[in-house]
Amino acid sequence: MKMNNEEIEYLNTAMKEVSDKRLYERVLAVRLRLEGHTLEEIGNILGRARQTISLYWHAYQEQGLSGLSDGSLSWTTDKTHGGAASSVSRDAGAASTGRCRF
Repeated sequence: MKMNNEEIEYLNTAMKEVSDKRLYERVLAVRLRLEGHTLEEIGNILGRARQTISLYWHAYQEQGLSGLSDGSLSWTTDKTHGGAASSVSRDAGAASTGRCRF
């Protein structure tokens, strides 16, 4: 993967301004990916599953930084990956109650 210094600097600036710990971690994951780390390496560094890092990466590619916020992320698990067929997402109402919508 080609490193984009301008984009990495943009993410570094965003990381300095972020107060939410989870969002900081997601931005860091994207920055590490842009620096050339594999999804598995990033997962090991951050203590997250490769699939979680993949979710962050794809959300960033599709929506930029706004794709990394809690309300924008959604998880889908199917039987081919060892889970039940379900979709979990958070929306504004769910965020205020702390519940996930299934």
